[in-house]
Amino acid sequence: MTLWIRQKRSNHTQLPQKLASLLTVTFKSSNQSNLSSETNGEINKIIRIINDHPFPDQPLQPTLLQYTPPPILSNNFVENVLGRLFAAHSNGLKALEFFKFYLHHSQFCPSPDAFEKTLHILTRMRYFDKAWELMEEIRQRHPSLLTLKSMSILLLLKLI
Repeated sequence: MTLWIRQKRSNHTQLPQKLASLLTVTFKSSNQSNLSSETNGEINKIIRIINDHPFPDQPLQPTLLQYTPPPILSNNFVENVLGRLFAAHSNGLKALEFFKFYLHHSQFCPSPDAFEKTLHILTRMRYFDKAWELMEEIRQRHPSLLTLKSMSILLLLKLI
């Protein structure tokens, strides 16, 4: 009986770790399309700019506007930038600033994948208040992005 209880307890504590691992694998494998070397270079340039920027001491969005012309902000481009920021465990607040830049300067409707990656980056770094603020903004501007998956990212990682 004692062995069974220990086994149940260890399975219960391993569940959140397994869920986090599953979400990580899902994000790393999603949207790994064949990118041209030019697009790949632009993505790497933007990632370096984001990671090297002294945010929050200086605003990030004017720098992004200088180096990222709005026509380049396709859904695929933004999803790849956010995916790489996620994989590199980059600063969640910088990733949020990039997503907000995308919301305000892109001619495209944001993709669910970009929104979900941003939520996952924020919640993994325990910025739950910022994640809820983003969800409120999305609810007002793009309510179709509030899906079961986006809610589960926020709720699952908050439990872990």
